[in-house]
Amino acid sequence: RIDYDLKSASDHISINVYDMNGKLMASFNENSLPAGSHNVLLNGLVLPAGEYIYSIQADEMRFAKKFVVVE
Repeated sequence: RIDYDLKSASDHISINVYDMNGKLMASFNENSLPAGSHNVLLNGLVLPAGEYIYSIQADEMRFAKKFVVVE
């Protein structure tokens, strides 16, 4: 699960998950979310153990963070 907060309402949110080689593993898009806490569930997305990066772009804001999948 990826949790994120929006400081203001956003018309378009894009969340991408990449492996450490830059390969896109998953992509999620949301439209018209209000300010506040939100999350994306990674149910059904099978990622092998390892390190990954997710990036979130909401209108003009962009944020990236590393996470680890363990067996």
